[in-house]
Amino acid sequence: MEASVEHPYVPRDLKLLGFVPCSLSQSAILLIYGVSSLLVVSLVWPLSGLLLVTTLLAHPSPSSIHF
Repeated sequence: MEASVEHPYVPRDLKLLGFVPCSLSQSAILLIYGVSSLLVVSLVWPLSGLLLVTTLLAHPSPSSIHF
């Protein structure tokens, strides 16, 4: 017979067949999320600026150019 694994759900005596507890700590999950979010933002930010510059160069109008 399989050993029962503690789960965070109520009722505590509920048998959840196939339940596998998370192997990562909360800090590891937050670290992975933070690093991946920072990576996405750091890649998208320059691309959005590049898109704005190419749009302004392709279609210049007096009201859109600010120095």
